[in-house]
Amino acid sequence: MKPISVFEHERIESLSGVEKFALDNLRGPRSERMFDLGWRESRATSFVGVVQLGPRAVQVLPKMHRAGLSASECERRATANLLFLLSYTGRLRVTAPEISRLTEKQTPLSEILYWIFARQLWDAVRRELLRGYVVVEARLDVMKGRWLAAAQAQRSDGWRRDRFDVAYDEFTEDNLPNRLFNATVLRLSRLATSLETRSHLARLRSAFADVANVTPRAKDFPDAAQ
Repeated sequence: MKPISVFEHERIESLSGVEKFALDNLRGPRSERMFDLGWRESRATSFVGVVQLGPRAVQVLPKMHRAGLSASECERRATANLLFLLSYTGRLRVTAPEISRLTEKQTPLSEILYWIFARQLWDAVRRELLRGYVVVEARLDVMKGRWLAAAQAQRSDGWRRDRFDVAYDEFTEDNLPNRLFNATVLRLSRLATSLETRSHLARLRSAFADVANVTPRAKDFPDAAQ
C-alpha cells in the first residue's frame, strides 16, 4: 500500500480514527508530541521519518529540496538529503552511491530503511550468528547446573530421585538479541515489497530458523543491548 507522504508541518489527509489515535500517542525524546492531532485537521511537526500504521505508513520528510520541482521530485530529493544527513552523522550506514540508487525511482522511505536493515543484518550474520549464554530452566534426569530445590518441592512428584529441577547456562544462538532480530525479520517480511529486500529477508529467515519466534516487549531492547 502506498504510504501517506507529507513534508514537515504539512497537513495529513485521509487518516482513520485508529490511525489518529496511534499518532497522537507518539512522543519524542523529551515527551513532546510528534504529531498535532486536532478535531479539524492533523499535521506533522518538525519530526521527520516514517511510522508504520498497520498496512500503511506515514512518512514525514524534511523540506530539503529546491523550489520549482514537481511534487515527486521534491519527495525524491528530500528523501536523498535525509539519508545523506543520517549517514553523515553516523546514525545510518549507507553510502552515497547506495543513496543515489535507492532514491532514483522515488522509493518510499520505509522501503529504503527495510533494505538497509536487511542488507546490513545479512552481512553481519551470514558467517555465524551471535552466540551467548542464556539461563535454561528444565527438569532433567541428571543434576546439571543449579538445583532448584524449592521449585521441585512444590511438585506433586517432587520426591522422585530420578528427576531434578535445575537451572544452567547454555551457550546458544537462541538468545535475546537474535530473538529480536528474528522478530524484526518476520515482521518486515510481511511489509517489504522490493524483490532485493525480500531476497535478503528470505536468507535471514533461514539463518534464524533455530531461534525462537517471540513477540518483543519494550524492556527487551535495552536488555539486549547490555
